[in-house]
Amino acid sequence: MKNCSECKQVLPKTMFHKATREKDGLSYMCKSCRSKTRKVPEETKIRNKAKRDLELIVNSLSDVDAAYIAGLLDGEGNISLLRNHSKNPNRKNRTPSYVLRLSINNTFPGIVEWVQMKVGHGRVYLENRSASSRKQSYRWSITGRRCLGFLREVYPYLKIKKLQAEVAFTYGRTISYSGHCKLNEEVIVFRDELRRQISDLNG
Repeated sequence: MKNCSECKQVLPKTMFHKATREKDGLSYMCKSCRSKTRKVPEETKIRNKAKRDLELIVNSLSDVDAAYIAGLLDGEGNISLLRNHSKNPNRKNRTPSYVLRLSINNTFPGIVEWVQMKVGHGRVYLENRSASSRKQSYRWSITGRRCLGFLREVYPYLKIKKLQAEVAFTYGRTISYSGHCKLNEEVIVFRDELRRQISDLNG
């Protein structure tokens, strides 16, 4: 594990580039920070940024809406980091994949539909009603990198789920935009630790 000299995040060594900053010493930047200082063709930078923005974009929320939705997430929501395994026995060496998932539950469908409309993404589901439940529940859910965009909108207003959101942001920094899907073992261990942290925080 290393501490990035730019963003100060503690990340696996494989997420770093080494850069000489001064004659008598070295400082280390994570790949995300290093990519911002590396000279690449302007056209490539624009294309890559457009791709990242598309994967993260959610509607911009007003302060009032962001505060209200943050309250729903604190009281009736969930932030989780899931690890998926291949079910194909012939693909035993395939590295696991990880996905962020965020949801808000409510017994009034209008609430979760309103959240979906305001955020501009996600789906609304009818929850399976348990035998002990008197009321039908509905769930709005969003997955993947757009969770990060959504969390940035509501983060200033979160109280209970603030630490989970911070772990999610740390996970986001381990996502590569280079197109390579095979994960280094150190990254897998680090992501599993983040998954455990979110699970522990959720209780």
